[in-house]
Amino acid sequence: MSGDEEESYMSGDEEESYMSGDEEESYMSGDEEESYMSGDEEESYMSGDDGESYMSGDDGESYMSGDEEESYMSGDDGESYMSGDDEESYMSGCGGESMTVGGPRAIQSEW
Repeated sequence: MSGDEEESYMSGDEEESYMSGDEEESYMSGDEEESYMSGDEEESYMSGDDGESYMSGDDGESYMSGDEEESYMSGDDGESYMSGDDEESYMSGCGGESMTVGGPRAIQSEW
């Protein structure tokens, strides 16, 4: 992804976990039924809340789209992790990219 922000998925202050401190599961915790980058990429990262695919080629909707500055788990957004107009999937299969996408503006722990 973005080489300058390879330190963590979110921002430097949130590098310890995928979401905010409220979530005890780390970004890639073994507890998650689907790991962040599991083989079943058609399933949503946190299906059940979203209903949308976290990284599905089919939906091409956006977890962190430039248009929607909503957080991943905002509850009312139900969008997928990666945005179609971003042209880069969240983890493009090669897995060589960093986990940060653009910037942490849409992913904050304020919720």
